[in-house]
Amino acid sequence: MTAESALQKSVYDALRADADVAAIVGARVFDAVPEGSDYPMIVFGSSDMVPVDDVAQCVEGAEVSLQLDCWVRANGRLRPARDLVAAVTQALHRSTLALEGGLRLLSLTASHRVFLDRDGRTAHGVVTLEAEIDGR
Repeated sequence: MTAESALQKSVYDALRADADVAAIVGARVFDAVPEGSDYPMIVFGSSDMVPVDDVAQCVEGAEVSLQLDCWVRANGRLRPARDLVAAVTQALHRSTLALEGGLRLLSLTASHRVFLDRDGRTAHGVVTLEAEIDGR
């Protein structure tokens, strides 16, 4: 299992298990959005991986960036989107997720931004996760 895949699986499990996130999106956390899905929802977006070989620190692993797109259509558009990205950030920032495949999460930070989508009625929140992972 790659570092990116292991991180995504653990993030998915953490989001589905978090009461504050579930109170907003229910079970709507997707890799691919099923047709006819309702808002609000969280969708896994792009990711980047940079291999890390630090002999001095005894680390052979990866730095992984993972984007989570949070979509909301509701009255007050940006406020509900801010609430969702805040819940996602709270659930993941500095968490100690367990990873599969013999990988170990060294650190995980989350940052976010919120903006109105071009359609003028959908708020889009982007949560960016930065992870340092030991092992490949």
